[in-house]
Amino acid sequence: MHRYLILVAALAASAAFAADAAKTDIEGRRKALNDLLTEQWDYTMETNPEYASILGDKRWNDNRATTRSQPFRRTSRRPRSS
Repeated sequence: MHRYLILVAALAASAAFAADAAKTDIEGRRKALNDLLTEQWDYTMETNPEYASILGDKRWNDNRATTRSQPFRRTSRRPRSS
């Protein structure tokens, strides 16, 4: 009986530890996903400043389509495959 009580206590402690570790892991993964989505949103707004202005994001108002960065112009002028 005493062994079963110790076993149950050990299982309860390990379950509590695992739940705490899973919560920390979920929070880290949630932060990583939010960071990725923010990075993608900023890239989309920076490369489409007119769209950003329409949505109310005024950070790229000085970057009109004619003044986009050289790397973006290079990628946007790739030949289209048939």
